[in-house]
Amino acid sequence: MKTLYRQGLANRYGRRMQTVSGIHYNFSLPEAFWQQLHQQTGSELSLSAFISSRYFHLIRNVLRHGWVVPYLFGASPALDSSYLAGREHSLQALDDETFYLPWATSLRLSNLGYGSSEQSQHAISYNNKAAYLNDLYRLLTLQSDGYAGIDAGEQVNTSVLQMENELYGAIRPKIVSEDLRPLYAMCAKGGIR
Repeated sequence: MKTLYRQGLANRYGRRMQTVSGIHYNFSLPEAFWQQLHQQTGSELSLSAFISSRYFHLIRNVLRHGWVVPYLFGASPALDSSYLAGREHSLQALDDETFYLPWATSLRLSNLGYGSSEQSQHAISYNNKAAYLNDLYRLLTLQSDGYAGIDAGEQVNTSVLQMENELYGAIRPKIVSEDLRPLYAMCAKGGIR
């Protein structure tokens, strides 16, 4: 399945985009922290629901203020000309093989970098677990006209997302269970970490 998924990524976005890298990290706060916070706030939610709710608060804050990290530390205002093949742009030539924008901070995070124009047409709610799961399920089942032309054996399916991992964004909830696919794990186990 992973091989077919990666083949689908190459067919959807091009192998060149897959060479664009970034930093990914996972973190979870310890159970003792959550138990203490749950008790101190006097929440009537179950501990699992409380933890999920608070992680969605964190996610929304990262989405709201996360731009400051690439702004301060992610300067990548130039890229190889091969990334621009067949694409409209307003970049300036630095030399025969390099284009840039003089005041750009991160072309990787722009429409020329790592991302999906298909996904950007669909909103994902991070208001709560139910809304997130609903939107994620919608993108896993919504057929994409743009991907319908790719042969069946060249991708997992023709949905906007082949799998949950294809959801590109600044942040994603980390799932409690390693045994299940993320959507099912969030439904079955009841939480995120």
